[in-house]
Amino acid sequence: MKREKQGIDFKYLAKKALSELAIATLLGALPVAIYATNPKALDSITGGLLASGELINHAGYLIYLYMAATAIRYGMRFTSETIQERFVAFHNLTAEIGTSFITIIRTGLGAMIGVLVLALTTDIIILDRSDYAGLAAYILIVSIVSTGLAVLHEILAVVSKKPKYENDLRFDTRLKR
Repeated sequence: MKREKQGIDFKYLAKKALSELAIATLLGALPVAIYATNPKALDSITGGLLASGELINHAGYLIYLYMAATAIRYGMRFTSETIQERFVAFHNLTAEIGTSFITIIRTGLGAMIGVLVLALTTDIIILDRSDYAGLAAYILIVSIVSTGLAVLHEILAVVSKKPKYENDLRFDTRLKR
């Protein structure tokens, strides 16, 4: 039997990247465009939208915890159903918390897009060429990270929804050892 080569699905990645840009625009760029009517308001809104370094680090640690919990859940056999049920509950909790990092990234991406749009269309913020280039590079990098995290989250969500294996074989209760 011939195995098909599996490669990167660029069409899927392009759709996912566009989806991430749309989400980022709604979370970050739209509030910047609506509420940043002057430089002081721009500072205020971007300060509210952008997470601090400590919060980003903390959310990143939660992503690692989520990936570790996923690896343990699907890589280990548990000795009892009670332990397995408790770990599944823990895994589901980390899945919910771990996704906060994606939201932080999306919101930051949107805020950067909003600042770029304001710089291009208004006099609220004035950037020079190097600032435009730097901001565009950050937007590109964060877009790639956001898309990668969204794909990873989707993969882990599919793995989490796989049905648990159950043994359908039943022995007759009259059988003796």
